[in-house]
Amino acid sequence: NRHEAAEKTPPKVLMVLSASPKKCAQSFGEDVIRQSYQNKQQYAQLKGYDVLFNRRQVDPNLPKNYNKIAILSEVLRNQSIHGRTYEWIMWIDMDTLIYDMSFDIPFKRYEKVNMVIWGDRFRIRKHSDTITEKRESQK
Repeated sequence: NRHEAAEKTPPKVLMVLSASPKKCAQSFGEDVIRQSYQNKQQYAQLKGYDVLFNRRQVDPNLPKNYNKIAILSEVLRNQSIHGRTYEWIMWIDMDTLIYDMSFDIPFKRYEKVNMVIWGDRFRIRKHSDTITEKRESQK
């Protein structure tokens, strides 16, 4: 049945991750970054996702801890990475490890939404206002 096959086809997903452009001060830091990257790469490969790993400061006018927002903004503006377009762009922090490689993200649950953010919605709003104000002052 075509419908069942379509449901089993994974969505086109780009996992976006980033690490600081500077090398870690601790001797083991680069190993931790490498292992974290490999963890996400393994999960992506199992699920048929692509990975974009960034180690550059995208917008020098933003504080370094806002680099992820600049990266995601750049990815969304480009619309195509690796010559592909994606149904989902997923940010995952480098300090996050995926333990259950069999876990499937329930994308069907989010069919009718444009963005899924986990966290404290009041803090998210507060920080997004700060970024908007910073960008407005740069105009």
